[in-house]
Amino acid sequence: MANEITSKTSLVALFGDPVEHSISPQIQNQAFKTLQLPLVYLAFRVSKEELPQAVAGAWAMGFMGFNVTIPHKQAMLSLVDELAPSARILGAVNTVRREGKKLIGYNTDGEGFTRAMQEELGITPEGKRFLLLGAGGAARAVALTLAQQGAERIIVANRTVERAQSLAQDIAAIGGDVTAISLEGLPRWTETAQVIINTSPVGMYPNVDQEPLLPEELIHQDHVVCDLIYNPRSTRLLVQAAKKGARTMDGLGMLLWQGALACEIWTGKLPPIAPLEAAASRALAEK
Repeated sequence: MANEITSKTSLVALFGDPVEHSISPQIQNQAFKTLQLPLVYLAFRVSKEELPQAVAGAWAMGFMGFNVTIPHKQAMLSLVDELAPSARILGAVNTVRREGKKLIGYNTDGEGFTRAMQEELGITPEGKRFLLLGAGGAARAVALTLAQQGAERIIVANRTVERAQSLAQDIAAIGGDVTAISLEGLPRWTETAQVIINTSPVGMYPNVDQEPLLPEELIHQDHVVCDLIYNPRSTRLLVQAAKKGARTMDGLGMLLWQGALACEIWTGKLPPIAPLEAAASRALAEK
């Protein structure tokens, strides 16, 4: 019986600090149940100082693999034996698979976004112009993946333009056509963009009434507006965009797809998204 814990049950984990807010255990355990796999997924709060010991412990106890989240994604680069292209290009690891005597690091964040965008909106990056709001870790994963998958142009807007420029340099290094701007430059560049993506935490629970980085008057009905935030699913930005007639996508799909892709890395099986979404919705309703 799937998810019945026996002496043959294998462990998969999440290492982060904090992890109490995470709904990844509900999503991954639903994936294992749907696929009828003898696996259990647990979340562990692990400090920066304790990460090497946690990785060694996971190895010693025979974990099939694990996820890492903030603040460990860059630190894991030096703690695995080998990097998959996704982790090497993005400069961060969010998924680790045990393979023989090696730990292999992967990153499913960027592809999680593009898979969600394709499934929910029917949009692929190739030939499209994207405007990203924010220049942090999430922006990096999404932007570099968009560039890899053929985006025509990527515009990175950030309060601190130097941070946008730093990300732009990395995008340009892999051949992306990129422009870095401050938020004051949004009126000029919003018209150029076809897809607008909020990668910042502005509007995330509990700060749901924060003013979005993109003024409402700059959104029009031909835009597609995405928000990587999934709590709440309908952020203030998405509400404003829908009011303007724009197509919208919340951040839950990215979370589900990056988790599904991680499951596929560990098990060789890609779980269906519908039961994962139901599990995530139940988890969010309980918070």
